[in-house]
Amino acid sequence: MQKFSNSDTILHHLARQGYVFSSICMINWLQSSLSSESKRKAIISPTNNEGFTPLHLAALTHSHEMCKYLLYLGADPYIRSRSGHTAYDLIKDRDAPASLLKLLKPKLTSAYRHKASPKFYLNLGFLVTRYTIFLIYLIPHIGIPLASISLSLSASTCFLLIYLAVIDPGYVGRSKEKLEKLVLNYGDDTCTKCCTVQYKSNVVKHCWYCQRCVEKYDHHCAWIRNCVGKGNSHLFMIYLIIFSSELTFHTIMIAVVIFLNFNEKSVWDPSPFTPGLQALLFLLSSLMAVILLFLTRVLLWQVSRIYKGKTSFEIKHLKHRDTSRPRSLYEDYRQKSAMTLRTNRASSSSSALEVFIE
Repeated sequence: MQKFSNSDTILHHLARQGYVFSSICMINWLQSSLSSESKRKAIISPTNNEGFTPLHLAALTHSHEMCKYLLYLGADPYIRSRSGHTAYDLIKDRDAPASLLKLLKPKLTSAYRHKASPKFYLNLGFLVTRYTIFLIYLIPHIGIPLASISLSLSASTCFLLIYLAVIDPGYVGRSKEKLEKLVLNYGDDTCTKCCTVQYKSNVVKHCWYCQRCVEKYDHHCAWIRNCVGKGNSHLFMIYLIIFSSELTFHTIMIAVVIFLNFNEKSVWDPSPFTPGLQALLFLLSSLMAVILLFLTRVLLWQVSRIYKGKTSFEIKHLKHRDTSRPRSLYEDYRQKSAMTLRTNRASSSSSALEVFIE
């Protein structure tokens, strides 16, 4: 990447000025010719004479949007400047916004977002664990009819969780138009990575977890390790309903079997449940009750957005989109003629994006 006299690259200048869309375009273009993941991430964090990366400069200007997207794209927040400071160290004593400090604060997990999510494996692990406990300790004592309901709900929940994790949520294919034409026609509504146009009739949105554009994007659900969009929103609603029913059924069954005092003529026989096992089932039922409350809130929100005929993304973000879009160099060019954006064709048939400041 070409550097200027002070060893700043074009990414340093874009980050300092807060041009989010132009930075995304540049990074996607630079990464398109690299096959190695390590090289793709290294290209985002070049250093200047002071050891500052674009993330350092974005942090110094308190640009939350720029920092967020640099991290999304793979910027390393742990790189230290020549003075030994990370991006977080530079701003922690400079009255930076709390949201920016939270974003850049060192974490146990990487800020780079992958499709694989620990929450999905936690969800799957908890599902398998509780089903094993039910199968061994609960089902033998509740009778065949209730055991059939329990197994049916459990199997349905497990199947839908795995199916939702692998199904296509509505990924959008690349546009037939050239990327340069899309940028000129649609500006920062263009996804330069997927070569698509966002926020149009079907609300196409780029997911930074999946690194794909999704039609009728609702949100990315880490608990199912997939987006919720046009291709799976109906299945997601069914999953929420069945999951809620399964939690409700098993919570009630545990309460009935363990905590109600049945006599010897009762259908259920509480005698096999030792105090230790009762404590385990009580803890499990309490945890399921908490999850059920959270799940009910999500389910009610989904019902609400279906009633409004909009996706969650439209309701939360597009309402104020005209006043909250990140700055782009292209937008300045159109409105103020302060910058000139040109795309040249190199002899090697690759596109080179050159930005000239007038």
